Amino acid sequence: LLLGVEDDGIITGIDETKKHKILKDLVSAINSRDCINPPLYLQPTAIEMKEGLIIVLQVPVSSQVHTHNSKIYIREFESDIDITENKGRVSELYFTKSSIFTENEI
Repeated sequence: LLLGVEDDGIITGIDETKKHKILKDLVSAINSRDCINPPLYLQPTAIEMKEGLIIVLQVPVSSQVHTHNSKIYIREFESDIDITENKGRVSELYFTKSSIFTENEI
């Protein structure tokens, strides 16, 4: 994820005076079970570019299903879709993850 970069790749930058608060809020949210469960334990990085300050957050593929505010979302066609109440989609998500990640197999 790139904060301070438009979808077309143009760097608009982050307000330098808000850098500390944005970084603090990001770390607090992604490492909190109240927001994302299980927590992600990621660290955003602020990078000074000639066009402005950007914040980079690398989010690796996870073997777990994470919830946001107790809801399960999937990403499809640049949209976040809430599948919490769709048992078939949730089951499919768990199945997909279990077939890709084998660390839970004996």
